[in-house]
Amino acid sequence: MGKRVQLAGLLLVVCAGLSGCVTATLWETKAFDGLNQPARPPNLQVYKTPNDWLIEYDEANDQNERIRRRAYYLKENQRAIDAHKPPRFVYTPETGSFAVGQALISTNGQQFTLYDGGADIGTYEFPIYPAPSGRVKQVLLTPGAVVADTAIVGACAVAIAGVAWLKAGAPTGGCVD
Repeated sequence: MGKRVQLAGLLLVVCAGLSGCVTATLWETKAFDGLNQPARPPNLQVYKTPNDWLIEYDEANDQNERIRRRAYYLKENQRAIDAHKPPRFVYTPETGSFAVGQALISTNGQQFTLYDGGADIGTYEFPIYPAPSGRVKQVLLTPGAVVADTAIVGACAVAIAGVAWLKAGAPTGGCVD
């Protein structure tokens, strides 16, 4: 009977370590998310507007090969970019009336330094943020993850009850007439 109790105890420890981990793993911050980031090369173009800078670049997603042309206003979206959230993109921006600016892209392709007439304005990160498709996948897979977690917790409950039954002196084999 001692080996059975030890085996049941080991099973309890394993079950306790597994309970609830399927759903938690599914909802990890970056689970299933493709990451939107600047393409290589990003084909960066900058324009000085009266109160801001219009930034145009090519964006790629690490889950597919699709390249999208993006544009956003730098100062207006700085908080979102710093928080790794998508900026409010401008579609078909009118750049004809804006002065063309200068920028130098970092060697890692994740940042650029902005210049105005030779003066260094600052170094800024390109928008890098999770693709929204990951959230949809998480929502769709959650019911299955909950079922798996429930099964694991149920198996743990059965193991606990089995250990208690064995400790209480349950019969270890054979039939009683």
